Amino acid sequence: MSKVPISKVTQSWHYIRDKCAHKFWDPESPPDLTVEEDITGQVVIVTGSNTGIGRETALQLAKRKAKVILACRNLEKAAEARDYIWSKFPKATLDIMHLDIGDLSSIRKFVSEFETKYAKLDILVNNAGVMFTDGKLHKTEDGFEVHMGTNHLGPFLLTRLLVPSLKKAGPGKVVCVSSSQLTLCRLDLDDLMMEKRVRTGSDGTEPYNVSKLADALCIRRLASSLKQNDNIHVFQLCPGFVTTDVFRSDVGLFGFVRKIMLRVSGVTPAYGCETVVFCCVNKSLTATEHNMFYGAGEMYRFCARYEEGTSFLDPEDPKAIQLYKMSEEFVGLAE
Repeated sequence: MSKVPISKVTQSWHYIRDKCAHKFWDPESPPDLTVEEDITGQVVIVTGSNTGIGRETALQLAKRKAKVILACRNLEKAAEARDYIWSKFPKATLDIMHLDIGDLSSIRKFVSEFETKYAKLDILVNNAGVMFTDGKLHKTEDGFEVHMGTNHLGPFLLTRLLVPSLKKAGPGKVVCVSSSQLTLCRLDLDDLMMEKRVRTGSDGTEPYNVSKLADALCIRRLASSLKQNDNIHVFQLCPGFVTTDVFRSDVGLFGFVRKIMLRVSGVTPAYGCETVVFCCVNKSLTATEHNMFYGAGEMYRFCARYEEGTSFLDPEDPKAIQLYKMSEEFVGLAE
């Protein structure tokens, strides 16, 4: 957490290097069970699955015959996503459930309803998130800065509340869609809600970057705190520069530049979900002999360990420990 942020030039170079070294999959190809686990009948939650990476992830997991819960705030768009998946795979098992990841009461209601309907949870994909670059201080219903509330505190609470259901799956998996943007910032625990530095950084992404770093640190610490017999594997990932609705609020010169970059170096959600699916189903990541090295909240990108990102996530850093306790207090989990 005290690691010095890297420059955008260095971050861009690392991204280009890793992307060029990766051979992207064919999204239309059938599952390869020589390298993938058979997830037939497994219960999977994908948050924010009405569009973008979430929808494509839900499609790929439904194609692999999992029972996929589309956990979305907008039920109309969720129905459209369900119909889209059914148009591709008519026999897909899909369930729509309402979840506003930026509203703590909605999260608690969702978990209660889920536990009533399902006996276990095999895979939780934390995908939903927001990004505003207009320099304004937006807040959630609970009064949190919108990025911190939606990208960190919401997924943090959801994951914590679903741990009992994940334990029942044995093994359970948590897969968190993060971002390499977390390498560009530092956390200020005295200004976690960004009230003093709403627009730090030239392109207005500082609140987003900080929220992703906060969430990745807490998920990493949660993973390290889970006992070995809990049998829960936790993965975090950067999907790459993906053309999704997360950039819809981009304005001004930097918004224009980012849209040009998306056209030049971005990938579509069908390719952007590849590392998400990799973390969900690849056999090598949950092999018994690798338990000490895999599934402890480390970062991935382009279906490989993302060492630069992981190096920013020391779960034993004193500030990370303090952040974890603060997050528990914010979401009402403090003992």
